[in-house]
Amino acid sequence: LYPLIYAYLARIMPAIPRFKLLATTNTTMFVTRKEELQMLLYAPMLRRIDRTVFGCEYQKDLWMRQYKLKASRCTCIYNGVDVDLFQSSTSDQMSKDVRAKLGIPETGLIVGSIGRFSKEKQYEVAIQACVELRKKTNLDVYCLLVGGGYEAQRLRNLVVKLQCDGYVHILDMAEDVRPYLNAMDIFILSSISETFSNAALEAMAMGLPVVLPGVGGCPEMVKSGITGFIYEPGDLSQFVEQLSLLGADKKYRAEMGQEARRFVEDCFRFESMVDAYERLFG
Repeated sequence: LYPLIYAYLARIMPAIPRFKLLATTNTTMFVTRKEELQMLLYAPMLRRIDRTVFGCEYQKDLWMRQYKLKASRCTCIYNGVDVDLFQSSTSDQMSKDVRAKLGIPETGLIVGSIGRFSKEKQYEVAIQACVELRKKTNLDVYCLLVGGGYEAQRLRNLVVKLQCDGYVHILDMAEDVRPYLNAMDIFILSSISETFSNAALEAMAMGLPVVLPGVGGCPEMVKSGITGFIYEPGDLSQFVEQLSLLGADKKYRAEMGQEARRFVEDCFRFESMVDAYERLFG
């Protein structure tokens, strides 16, 4: 929201002709006290501009209540995915190369996630879930986390502490994430704050079932039991149970992944997002 300061000041200057002022925000809940305090500055400006664009309905409703924004000045536009670029058939050989490079057998169950390693992503929960899944089932589970960020070393230290380095892989961010998505069997998130995850949408477009926490817009992008599962944030046992259901039934995973792909094609195409912004700018 920082650029909003300059745009707002330009708008109220008498010498500059009035223009339409729109703002977008991808934050649902603030992680630090400093960010919360900054809203004392941003909220009054958001109340006066033409429109604020939110990434999901949950975020929009929350900010309308919390910062007293008018419904007529708030819009939800979901993220969109290039469904031609993100499809499983595009990188089948590369996914085999990923497994070979990491020493993961073709029959191994890969549970993975992609995104920056930051505090609110709670990747330690994802690691713990995979550890528990291995303990409580006979599934040959592997955890693949692709990201990079200030939490990377702490996560690697946790892997050593839990003695799970043989099956938990923490990689830096890749220029092309499709081979890693195509190598996965289940896509997961373990965040405590999430607006509308591009990574999860891309995974669904690649035909992956998803297991996501019930935070932010996650329940809006998942038909629970059809395209994936939603678990209660912090409920590790529920998280593991849902992973176990998917992990034990390859046919169920495939059917759910196909439904996830169809759902993205119907509701979250990149073209639909562009059309929504064009209507807004018109």
